[in-house]
Amino acid sequence: MSDQQIYLSRPFVGEDEVRAVREVFQSLYLTEGRETREFERRFVEYIGVKHGIATTSCTSGIELVLRATNIHAGDEVIVPDFTYPATALAVLAVGATPVIVDVSPDHFVVDVSCLRPHVTKNTRCILCVSNLGFPVDYEPIMDFARPRGIVVIEDAACSVGTCTHGKKAGSMVDAAVFSFHARKVITTGEGGMVCTNDDELAKRCSETKNFGVTGVEAGRQTFERWGTNLKMSNISAAIGLVQLTKLERIIQEREKRAQRYDDLLRDITGVEFIRLPEHVRYNHYCYPLLVNPKTRDQLIASLRERKIEAQIGSYALHVQPYFESLLEGMRDGEAVYPNSTRAFESILQLPLHHELTPPQQERVCQTLIGLVR
Repeated sequence: MSDQQIYLSRPFVGEDEVRAVREVFQSLYLTEGRETREFERRFVEYIGVKHGIATTSCTSGIELVLRATNIHAGDEVIVPDFTYPATALAVLAVGATPVIVDVSPDHFVVDVSCLRPHVTKNTRCILCVSNLGFPVDYEPIMDFARPRGIVVIEDAACSVGTCTHGKKAGSMVDAAVFSFHARKVITTGEGGMVCTNDDELAKRCSETKNFGVTGVEAGRQTFERWGTNLKMSNISAAIGLVQLTKLERIIQEREKRAQRYDDLLRDITGVEFIRLPEHVRYNHYCYPLLVNPKTRDQLIASLRERKIEAQIGSYALHVQPYFESLLEGMRDGEAVYPNSTRAFESILQLPLHHELTPPQQERVCQTLIGLVR
C-alpha cells in the first residue's frame, strides 16, 4: 500500500528468540547465569578479543570501564563533539572532565589531528566513537596514546560487524563497548558488552558490575571494592545468542538495500553521499546522506508527513543546553566545531532494515527526489 508506514529501523526478531526466552523462563533461572556467560563467550569470539562483560547498556558499560581504569575527578577524557550525549554523560558520571573535540570532515569520527591539540598532562583517556557504525582509524591513535599512558576506549554502540583492514570494530583498542538497543544491528532489547584483551581490566569490570564481589566461598561473598549492579539477565542474553546467529545475514540484507539506494539515488541533485574507504566493511547500521542544512529538518518533517520515517544523524554536544553550560567552565569553552556542526545539521538517515521492500525503497527515493528539487 502506498500509504503504509515505512519505519526507519526494525529489529530482526522472531520465533527463534521467543523459543529461547521460553526456555529461560522454564528453567526458572532468570538473572545472569549460563546464557549470559555463553553470550559473552560467543560475542568476543566473533569480535576477536579475549574477554566480554555483558552489562545493562553501552552507557553503563562505558562508565564501568572508566571506573575500572580508575578515571575520576581531576582527569580529562577526550570525547568527540558529534555523538549521542550518553558518551559524555558516562564521563561525567565518574567525576572526570569531558574535553569535547571536533571530528574529521569526511566520516565525522575522531582522528589524531582532532585529538593532538587537546592533550594535556591531565588527559587519561581518549573515548572514540565509531558513530553511525563508521570505523575509526585506530592504529595511529593507539601509536599516539600508548607512549603517553593514555587509555583508548571505543564507544562502539553502532558498530558491531564493521571491519577495517580486516579487523572488527572493538578489537583494536584497550576496551570497546557495544550496544544491543532495539535500534542496533542486533538487539537484546537493551544491553551492552564490554570487550577487552586486558585480563586485569576484565576482572575489575566483572567485579564492579556485580556489587564489588571478588570471591565466593561456601556460599559467602567477599566484597573488596566499590560496586553496583549492571548485570545482564539470562532473558536478554538468550535473545542475544539467537541474534548473533543472524548477524552476518542481517548485515548482508542491509548491504543489499544500501546498494539499492545507491542505484536509485545515483543521479539525485542536492544530496551528498558519505563514501567509506575500500578497506572498510561497513555494517550498514544506517543509510546516511548529507543534505542542505537549511532545509534538512523540514525535509525530515515532510518525509514523516508522507509516512516515511527519517532521522538526523546524531548530536553536536556543544549546542545542547546541558553541555553549553558545562563548556563555559572548561578549557575548550571557546572552541568551535565546524565538522561536527555540519554533521549535526546536514545528515539525514533514510529507512534501512530487513523488512524494507524494493517498492518501499522506490517510494522513499521518489519522495526524496521530489522534495529536494
